[in-house]
Amino acid sequence: MNAIKMMLAKKWRNVLATVMFVFVALFLYRVWAIPPASAAGDVTQVWQNVQRSESYAFSASIENKTIPLATVSNIGRMSRTSMVYLEGQNDVQDEALQLAMWGGGVNVLDQAAAYQMRLRDGLVETRVGNEEWQPGSDLNVGLAPGGDFLAFLDVATDVIEKGS
Repeated sequence: MNAIKMMLAKKWRNVLATVMFVFVALFLYRVWAIPPASAAGDVTQVWQNVQRSESYAFSASIENKTIPLATVSNIGRMSRTSMVYLEGQNDVQDEALQLAMWGGGVNVLDQAAAYQMRLRDGLVETRVGNEEWQPGSDLNVGLAPGGDFLAFLDVATDVIEKGS
């Protein structure tokens, strides 16, 4: 009887060891095989969602840092950081765009300080603040390649999420 108990205990030990091995293997697979969430992955997801939608609204704070190369001719030059805040809407179905843009140290709550652009009925119009809309240059559409303000997300690199 004692021999049977020992044999059953050994079998259960083997089963338990196998189950533990499977759980450890699944845990390690999850840690190594599934990439962690990243700012670049978030941007990719946003871009895919935008491509599937008929219209969307957005806001973004963009920081551009220019760092001079470490060369003899750049001795004494400092890096520069510029900030731009954007908000707007895009109705892909009606081909209507509107964008407000603030730069520098301008208060984003001050609508009168915003440079604005819109594309409506195939015409580009611009204004500053609450002034009248003026006919704009088609060159301004460069801000919205393919009629989509967020098209730049398709080629965005070195994306870093800043805390909320």
